[in-house]
Amino acid sequence: MYKNCEPRTLSPGNTPCKWTQFGLQAVLDAVVTHMYEDEIISYRPSDQQDIVQFFRAAFEAMGFSFDLSSKDADLKNIPGAYQSNAGLFLLARRRGKLIGTIAIRDIGGNACELKRFYVASEHQRRGVGSSLLKRAVDYAKNGRWSCIRLDTSFRSAAGISLFRKHGFVEIPRYNDDPFAEIFMELKASG
Repeated sequence: MYKNCEPRTLSPGNTPCKWTQFGLQAVLDAVVTHMYEDEIISYRPSDQQDIVQFFRAAFEAMGFSFDLSSKDADLKNIPGAYQSNAGLFLLARRRGKLIGTIAIRDIGGNACELKRFYVASEHQRRGVGSSLLKRAVDYAKNGRWSCIRLDTSFRSAAGISLFRKHGFVEIPRYNDDPFAEIFMELKASG
């Protein structure tokens, strides 16, 4: 029958395994490698230090200030700011390293808000952002909310494009965030 499909055991002259017979070994290797390299998980208190370092570096790279004592204070209490009241805070990790985040929080009136969506620049355009956004949107649509709102900056062109691709449309300002320039919404039901 077929020999072991472990790539290191294959060599010229060996009988190929079922996967290589059909040219699918590389595809199988990529899927298995991806499965073990990337993970999307819910926030745990042990993630706190990584999150602070991640956002400090991200904000610095974008030219924004990072201030845990005021505008970024929500990151000091993720369970209270996001996970309470049916919210969500997800982390994307590659080989254990934090490479992206996204959060959902209740803002009242049957609406939730997408927050803290960022993917490290070296991991952008590789599907990480789409995976995080899809997980958050699916979570919100299965929750009690009728719409998902977000605010962002013109500096987030890739994010804005991704939001539009996933059905978000621009709306009038809905909050008083002085750093926000664009406001968007996605209907979560109907």
